[in-house]
Amino acid sequence: MPRLLLSRKEAAAALGISVETFERRVQPTIKLVPCGQLLLVPVTELERWCEEHAHYMAGALSERAPLSPSDPSASTRSMAWQRTKHPGVYVRHANACPVSQTPGARCRCRPAYRARRRHPVTGKVVDGPSYRDIHKALSWYAGAGKKAGPALRERAAAGRTFKQLAGKRWQGVEQGRIGKRRGKRGYSATTLQGYDRSLRHVLIPEFGPRPAAEIAAREWQPFVDALARDGLSRSRIANHLAVVRAIYS
Repeated sequence: MPRLLLSRKEAAAALGISVETFERRVQPTIKLVPCGQLLLVPVTELERWCEEHAHYMAGALSERAPLSPSDPSASTRSMAWQRTKHPGVYVRHANACPVSQTPGARCRCRPAYRARRRHPVTGKVVDGPSYRDIHKALSWYAGAGKKAGPALRERAAAGRTFKQLAGKRWQGVEQGRIGKRRGKRGYSATTLQGYDRSLRHVLIPEFGPRPAAEIAAREWQPFVDALARDGLSRSRIANHLAVVRAIYS
């Protein structure tokens, strides 16, 4: 039976990119499967990401052979999702549809509609189901907005998130109000660059939306173990933990 889930290191290798590039460019746009502190990547999500981001480069469209009506797969192939006049709602036509060849032409297929909006707590993009009726996509979009209220109130009661706490700390460091613990001497430029990369590429994607006060000390060891399994060296892991200690100090 083929594997259904991959580690982030394996997912990055499958896409032919580095782990850091995967965490920065791919991870925020796909669904992950949490297993303790380990985040697993569904193979289907990688396939969806590739399908949505694949496109012809400049000049390639003119060299592309037109689809023949006799091609049995012509009506089943679909073009990329496109914006509609409704904010947050996207449409996808079949490649055999005149719209895919001439913008503004009359649609001759049964297009699919899908709504997309950001999660009120995590801030990640959430895609709704695919519908043949645009009104169903609009209903999903409106319903997702109504469900945001309880989630926002719950997050406010939990206090500042890890991302907010890190942002406040980082602002003080950049303004020189916060220095090293021993004395008021500021951080070096190299240290600041390393801290910035650690926050943007590793810590915030992993813990950013969670309330900082609810992240227990025992959760950091599984996080370290996951980094080690992904192939990070001891020195890089130690740098990430140094950033965490600085944020909570």
